[in-house]
Amino acid sequence: MTNVGGYRSDPFAIRYLASLDNVLSAADVLLGKENRAALPAGQDSGGSFNVTIPALLPPGTYFIGAVIDSNDGNSANNRKLANQAVTVTANAEFQINAGLNDAWYDPATAGQGFFITVFPARQEMFLAWFTYDLSRPPANVTAQLGEPGHRWITAQGPYAGDTATLGITISEGGVFDASVPAPANRAGGTLTVTFSSCTAGEVAYEMPALGRSGTVPIQRIALDNVPECEESQGNP
Repeated sequence: MTNVGGYRSDPFAIRYLASLDNVLSAADVLLGKENRAALPAGQDSGGSFNVTIPALLPPGTYFIGAVIDSNDGNSANNRKLANQAVTVTANAEFQINAGLNDAWYDPATAGQGFFITVFPARQEMFLAWFTYDLSRPPANVTAQLGEPGHRWITAQGPYAGDTATLGITISEGGVFDASVPAPANRAGGTLTVTFSSCTAGEVAYEMPALGRSGTVPIQRIALDNVPECEESQGNP
């Protein structure tokens, strides 16, 4: 790039964008950004800058370009497209990562939900499912703590790619905040947790002893951990 003006420029930034058309705009995907020092009149500023195509970028043909952020009064010559377009094919498989650690739920069954924790070093996932019994208890059944119909289920197991396969554990026989009697654990079936993005997934359950199976679409309750998850997928 060359400072074609008659005065020394201020320090400036260069944004690298991926556009589905040949017009660069603020709506395009930001691939990276670098800062450059002030440039005297008539002088050039060269060099290379590496960018990464985000793993979750939708398939399509993209024009890669650079935009100089400068208040020089002439923005028309502050942007440039690469000579060749880039074709992005089908997205890579989503990768489970620690950015998924969060509370998840299905809005159709608000008041129930999942706590999900990913352990990358062990390649394992832990899940707690807060839900209710298969049917409501009689009206005369009471509980000293909580509500008679409340149930919680835990599951743990390995994951690979976008899917975790977890064994369900049913814990029973314990008493609140006490070591005696010791609770017993028994197997309760399997959960398969699959994520399509950093904000959406599905829990499929198989509980043979109860004759129950099905799927639950899940989404985050809060979005605070989404940036960490997207960074793990290759998004800047």
